Amino acid sequence: MSTADIRGRFIWHELLTTDTAAAAAFYPRVVPWRTQPSSMPGYTLWMAGQTQIGGLMALPQEQFQARMTELLAKYQLPNYEQ
Repeated sequence: MSTADIRGRFIWHELLTTDTAAAAAFYPRVVPWRTQPSSMPGYTLWMAGQTQIGGLMALPQEQFQARMTELLAKYQLPNYEQ
């Protein structure tokens, strides 16, 4: 896939949460994703078909204490300065 094919599209979804098991059970019911174990300890991949589209991991302790959950979505730009 060339960068022109993904330009302006969301390319990675990163979820940091206090309950990874609940997130792994919930999201496949509302979006066409499934989880797959990662080679990195404590990290789970989100898969759309055979394509890695994101990750899931436990919220770091300092953010947990502040009750913050993060869902980051990254997208491709041809040139971020334009």
